[in-house]
Formats: sequence, C-alpha cells, structure tokens
Amino acid sequence: VLPFRNETGDSPLDPLGRVAADWIAQGLVRTELVRVVMAESASAVPAGRSALLSGAYSRHGDSLRFSARVEGPDGAVLGGMEATSPPGEDPLLAVERLRQRFMGLLALRHDPRLAQWAAETPDPPAYTAYSEHVAGLEKYSEGNHVTAAQHYERAAALDTSFLLPRLELASIYAFLPYQREDNQKADSLAELLQRSRARLPRVQRLHLDAVQAQLQNHPGGVYEAYRRAAEIAPERYGYEFAEAALRVGQYQQAVDALRRIEPERAIARNYWWAFASALHLLARHEEELSVARRARPPSFPRERLRYQARALAALGRMDELNAVLEENAKQAGGEWTSVGWMTWAGDELLIHGHRELARQLYERGVAQWQFAAAERPGLRLAWVPQLYYRAGRLDTARALYQRRQTESLGGDSQAPGSPEALGGLAAVTARQGHRDEARRIARVLEEQWKLGDSGRVSALMSRAKIAALLGEREQAVRLLRQALSEGMPHYSLHFEAVDLLGLRGYPPFEALLQAAQ
Repeated sequence: VLPFRNETGDSPLDPLGRVAADWIAQGLVRTELVRVVMAESASAVPAGRSALLSGAYSRHGDSLRFSARVEGPDGAVLGGMEATSPPGEDPLLAVERLRQRFMGLLALRHDPRLAQWAAETPDPPAYTAYSEHVAGLEKYSEGNHVTAAQHYERAAALDTSFLLPRLELASIYAFLPYQREDNQKADSLAELLQRSRARLPRVQRLHLDAVQAQLQNHPGGVYEAYRRAAEIAPERYGYEFAEAALRVGQYQQAVDALRRIEPERAIARNYWWAFASALHLLARHEEELSVARRARPPSFPRERLRYQARALAALGRMDELNAVLEENAKQAGGEWTSVGWMTWAGDELLIHGHRELARQLYERGVAQWQFAAAERPGLRLAWVPQLYYRAGRLDTARALYQRRQTESLGGDSQAPGSPEALGGLAAVTARQGHRDEARRIARVLEEQWKLGDSGRVSALMSRAKIAALLGEREQAVRLLRQALSEGMPHYSLHFEAVDLLGLRGYPPFEALLQAAQ
C-alpha cells in the first residue's frame, strides 16, 4: 500500500495521504488473511507482492474525491475505484468506502473471506483522531516516545470510541515508563481496554496481552503474545517480537525476526541496537561489526560508533577500537562521554578475556578524567565511581560511591541511594575485604526494595553481584534466578557480567546462561 498523492494543491491536506493508506492497511491486517507492507514509493515495494494499491485525492467543487487503482504482480491494472467525501463529512468515511471496495476486489481474486469481513468492519474513527494516531506512530518510530504519547492522548480525546491510541499509550507507559506513575497509567488503560476486549481485532488483543504480561513482570508472556502478533502483522509487530525474544534469551529468533524487517519501516528506533546486540550475545562478533557499520540510528547517530566499539572490544582489536573512541571524542559532547565509553569498552574487553587491554583502557580513562576535572573544577559525572572501581583504585571509588548516597551527579539518572549506587558501594567494600559491611548493604537492598517496587530487579541484581564477589555462588545464582523470574532481561547476565565473572565455570550459573538457548 502506497501513500495517496495530494492533488488538491492544498498543502495542509498532505497528511491525509498517509492516513488514507494506513487506514486501508490496518483493515487488511485485521483480516489476518494477507500480509500487508506499507511502502513510501513504487520503487520501495518488495518483490513477490501479489497486489499494489496506489491512489490520489483531489477537489471537485467543495468535495474531496478519492481514487485508487490496484496493480497485479506484473504491473497490469486489476481494477480501480472511487469514493467522494461531500462537504461536512469526515474524509475518512470515504477512505473506508474505498477500503471495502478494495477488499471486495481482493476477495474476488484471492479469498472470499475478505468480502465477508469487509461488511463487518466497524465504523472508522474521526479523521482528526486517526491523524493524531498516525502522527503518534511516526514519532514512536523516531524514538520520540514522549511526543508520541501526547499525540495518542489527543487522538483518544478526539474520539472516545477509538481504542487503538489507548492501546499504544498503555504500551508506552508499560514498556517505557519515565515516571513512577506511568505504570499506574498503564494499569488503568489496560483495565479499560480489557473491558472492551471484544471490540479489538485479534492482533490488538495480543498486543494488549503483551502489555498485561509486562505489567505483571512476565517476560515469557510478552514474548508469546508478540510472537503470535508478529505472525499476523510482521511489519507492525516484528520488532516488538525481536526485542521480547532478546529479553528471554532467544537470541537467534531475534536475529531471524529482524532480518525479515526493513530497518526504515521498523516501528522502533532501536532496530540496530537489537540486531547488533543479538549477534553480540551469540558471540558472532564479525557479523555484529558488519551490522554496526551499516547502522543508521535515526535519533542518535553516535550509537553507530558505540555498536562498533562493543564488537571491536569483544574481538580485542585495539587499534580499531581506539580509532572509534577517538572519533566519538570529536563529536559534539564527546569530550564528556568518552570517559564513560572507556569504562564500558573496558568491561567488554574484560568479559571477553582481554584483561590487560581492559586494565590499560581503564587507566587511560582515569587519566583523561583527571585532566577534565582539573580543567573544570567541580565537574562530576555519573560513571566516574565505576571507572575508578574498574581500575582497581578502590579507596577513591569508595569515597565517590559514598558521596553518591547523598547527592545526584551530573548526567546521573539514578537518585541518591538507588540500588545501583548502593550496589556499587557494596561491590567496592567486598573487593576491599570488608565482608560484613558488604553483607549489611545487601540486607539494606533486600529491606528497601520489596516485590513489586520500582527498582526491585536492580536491587536483586546488585545483591547477586555482592554474593558473587563474596564467593557465595549458590546465593548469587538464586538471586539471579529470582531477578529473571521478576522481569530482568536475560541479556543482563552478559551486559552486567563483570562482577559475575567469579561465577564462570560454576555449573548452575552456566546452566542459567544456556537455559533459554
């Protein structure tokens, strides 16, 4: 389905072309009988399509006239159709009439079930509401989730019977909560949608199932719901399924799903992160590097460099890694991010057995930080305590972590006394041999973050790291299992693995790493 061309000469009507195409595509998806692909132009249409719908809209007096034509796989015209929106009528009603005629045409040639479904399709939402919904979907694809939520809220307010924007809102609040009350908003929306469940088509019921599973900290339920949704609508839910597969450790399934999606059409900006991460977790680092070099993240171009750095660190290719780190430092703001990059690149080197290379990189990071701090007295950055910890400068690291218990550092999204900050202090304490103090902090983490609390999973991971550093391997694995059961992504066992290195070779831990695969 191609966007309709605006032939009215009235630029404010430009968005109507995408809205019309999207409404027709949504109707086809709801049938679960055909696969639908939205393309920007005829040249972008994938091979193997059985039909192509294109169209235009123009003014005829005070009315809007929509016309569409359908081409077969060989380019031959299979049929045409028209619908007119008279003055005062919502133009989406005319688009709906086009959609039903298109489905009837397909039914005659492919599947008679489409014709029956077309007669049962619900009334379309108000055009203004659907326009806001489409704008929200575009912002979501760009990674601008806050603005997307604002569009969805306006769409829901403009047409209270239109459930789809409420579903998208619930999904944003459940999977990408920015504030504590976001989960409460997601709960309320999910409850409202559940009461109207019979009005939702099957693919949207599966989306709702995924939201509810996420709110219950059930990654397996999210995975299963999105797996089934992606079978019906791969263009819309393929990325969500890939990310859900990543979270439960099904890394090859994530790769397979992402290969079936055009990056430009993925309904998420994190396509390249997910693709590179899945290959990284499968230890296919040459492929990961190739993907990283092709990546074109739409919102954060520097991420392409970060994906490359991660692959190069895993491969131990220091000359190329240094070149990427230097390129990042030249970017706007790179002088402040480069110290953090050295920290996590050092972590990747360490995790992949390049211990001496990691030590050298940590020391470079410390030296660069000391230079930056001398240039700007009073400057504090969130990752500096961890850098000193990794470099083995434990007294300084402990003092910095203790300071974090009472103040928030520049660029730090973690509040003072967060599970991560307390866990960092405990890790240093354990490394220094103060076992009783480390255990005391672990008890604080257990008491302050109960089941269901925000930060609970981070607290469990911090406690597992403390146990691992103290040599209490059975306790560490028990806590990791608990964290996974309460929603921690399986890939955290790798991406937060430096303090878990002491568990390597321990059969229960190795079994945990391999369980999902």
